[in-house]
Amino acid sequence: DLLQGGAGPGAWGALGPGGPLAAAEALGDAVAAQGYTVDLRIALGGGKGQSCLRNLRHAHLYVRGRDGVDWPSSGHLVVETGFREHFVVAHPSLEYQLLLGLVPDEFVGTMGHLIEVVELLCAEMAKSFDQAGLLVPVWRQASPMLSKWFAQKYETVDMSLPMPSLPNFGTSLALSCLDSLPAAEDSARGPGLKPAVVGAC
Repeated sequence: DLLQGGAGPGAWGALGPGGPLAAAEALGDAVAAQGYTVDLRIALGGGKGQSCLRNLRHAHLYVRGRDGVDWPSSGHLVVETGFREHFVVAHPSLEYQLLLGLVPDEFVGTMGHLIEVVELLCAEMAKSFDQAGLLVPVWRQASPMLSKWFAQKYETVDMSLPMPSLPNFGTSLALSCLDSLPAAEDSARGPGLKPAVVGAC
């Protein structure tokens, strides 16, 4: 059972047909159609020995601007579908289960904010494992979890370029999160977006 003591390192990073990669491609195509400059980033993961447990495979979107205007790097946005699923564990403590219920399915925010959220959730997850008398699996620790978005090796696909038509994987909610963000007060950003807070959508 992959969920016994926490899902295995490949459980959420499967990049096969119909998995997170396909969903990210479909969402990226839809986001790009709204005028956003968006990259599909694919964390390659892997490594020798235990390294594969610390470098996880994943695919997510990275939004860099809109309508031909590049945003400052500090304002680039991570768009992540199925965000809550990364933190689901078997037999969670009541406290962790309640916290996880507050985590949205989608995340739209800056890389800095993503680090804060992942570190917080991993710390609370560790408490849940401890209460169950279990060791925290390596791939459930904060640094390996963050490797999904801060990979040592990754491929980038510019989704702003014309792409073949892809099936719809329920992109409306994440798109509404992007479009509902208020305009940035920083004029250096130009016509763009203000980073979202997790839970805003």
